[in-house]
Amino acid sequence: MRIIVGIIIIGISVGLWFFYSSPKRQITKTLETIAELGASSILESPADKLGNANELIKYFTPATIIEWPGDEIVPAGHWEGREQIYNETLSYKIRAIYKIKIDDLVVDAKRRQRTAGAKFILVVSQQRNFWAWQAAAELAKNAGQWQIAKLIFNPIIR
Repeated sequence: MRIIVGIIIIGISVGLWFFYSSPKRQITKTLETIAELGASSILESPADKLGNANELIKYFTPATIIEWPGDEIVPAGHWEGREQIYNETLSYKIRAIYKIKIDDLVVDAKRRQRTAGAKFILVVSQQRNFWAWQAAAELAKNAGQWQIAKLIFNPIIR
């Protein structure tokens, strides 16, 4: 009986390890966290906005590149590096209240690889208005954490 219980405990432990160490699960969580930190809530104080922007840039490699097609609020641009991402994010968090959501996420990642890809729809909503872009991300695993190395957006709804 003890052997059976031991085997069941080992099986459950291995299953949990595979689930929690899954690159797809880790990347999904990373992108959801980025969306949460990048959003701007009416309940967010100026200090919270600064703190969230500081936390947000930890999810990007130091040399991250973001290609943005532009819209009614954020002009088209090419952002490079954490400092520019921080400045751009903070400037929009201060000026507007909006929510960010990740939809239709497809992750291309394998265990033991240090790079991965992800495609998703980024949806930004502000009161009754919303905008959406198709996104393609290249990610790199640094010190056990997935970070965005390159992020390219293309408009899908105008």
